Amino acid sequence: MESLGALRERHQLTELDIRFAGLMERLAETPAPLLVLAAALCSRATREGHLCLPLGETASQLFPDTPDWRRQLTGSGVVGAPGSFHPLILDPEGRLYLYRYWDYETRLAQDLLRRARQPLTPPGAAPTALLERLFPPVPGIDVNWQKVAAATALLRNFTLISGGPGTGKTSTVVRILALLQAQDDAGDQRIALAAPTGKAAARLQEAIARARDALPLGPEERARIPDQAQTLHRLLGMRPGGAGFRHHRDNPLPLDTLILDEASMVDLALMSKLLQALPRRARLILLGDRHQLASVEAGAVLGDICGDADGFSPGFRETLESLTGETLASGTGKPGPLSDAVVYLRHSFRFAGDSSIGRLGDAVRRGQAERVLGLLQDRDEPALGEIEGPRLIQEAIEGYADYLRLVREGGPPEAVFDAFGRFRILTALRRGPLGAEGVNRLLERAIGEQGLLRSGDEWYR
Repeated sequence: MESLGALRERHQLTELDIRFAGLMERLAETPAPLLVLAAALCSRATREGHLCLPLGETASQLFPDTPDWRRQLTGSGVVGAPGSFHPLILDPEGRLYLYRYWDYETRLAQDLLRRARQPLTPPGAAPTALLERLFPPVPGIDVNWQKVAAATALLRNFTLISGGPGTGKTSTVVRILALLQAQDDAGDQRIALAAPTGKAAARLQEAIARARDALPLGPEERARIPDQAQTLHRLLGMRPGGAGFRHHRDNPLPLDTLILDEASMVDLALMSKLLQALPRRARLILLGDRHQLASVEAGAVLGDICGDADGFSPGFRETLESLTGETLASGTGKPGPLSDAVVYLRHSFRFAGDSSIGRLGDAVRRGQAERVLGLLQDRDEPALGEIEGPRLIQEAIEGYADYLRLVREGGPPEAVFDAFGRFRILTALRRGPLGAEGVNRLLERAIGEQGLLRSGDEWYR
């Protein structure tokens, strides 16, 4: 069995991992050589964003000469079974958790299952007509999944709406808000919009405000749709010094509906605390993309909730078909406990699935490296491949033209920001000639040579 020092020298463990393992060794009632390595690797797994260390899958590599690893760990006095209170938890499948993350995962799973098992909410008076009005037929689309998602959100206490870029998550949500407000005769429904970061909250707020103005509703109906968003930490009431949140299970949020955007960015700990603070009767709607990168901290909550859900249960499918008029195919497997809560938006209104970018995105999601490289190297794909400097400069000057003109003319700030937001250059790198730093220098020099900004200054309008 390899020493911790050797693993640290190869940068496979950090000082934090080793110190944690040393603490477990000192707390152990019975000496267990395997405990030290398992504790260090469990710390590393959590630090890298995993919830646990799957010892059951890796024991043959970690402990090749020790078949009784489970007995040694559980006999140490610091490793317990699920439900016990020990620093480390080892479940029957051989997954080793830090207690805190086992507790977060267990509480979150219980909260979600409890919501999923609640009886369906009556959809209110005649929602079908408003559904048809808000979701008219879309030519070329067999199933209007936005409409199905809205109906699901009306019926269920918990709904997860997943979709890639341009599938209409925000436009679906603003229509859900219109449906909810239409059923609120008393006008006292408490709705909150939230996102993990300030930037995401600002984008959600702007997107809902724009989509609201385009709805086929009267001015008074549109005015009732909320558009103020906030961060999760502000919603929960973060206390100074990071000492927990003001809202929790004993002091729940005063809400009837919570809509959380960019849910893939929310880690396990924060999502668990949010569900504990949300009243059980409150409606929860999560928005996100299950193919997007998971949160920086431990856990991939959105992806785990989606799991392998590929269709509704027969009974719920019939209810949706009756409410929406859509014909839904049955799933290919046995529905899971959360299957009826998950809706996938499948049609991108930003680009076609058979377009260059659509095929490239599909190859990336499927992990088909050779197909990705083939598409990028195909000269018959003008939308893909390397962009040379002159073309990049020309497209940037054209893309930023309105923004630069408004800046030069002293246009109103709102118009300047709106023009700036209509064009973006994205790069996967920070450094290098095609990284963010290199591209910015290239464009600053080129745009400055045309007299469109004060070249050479570090800061400019």
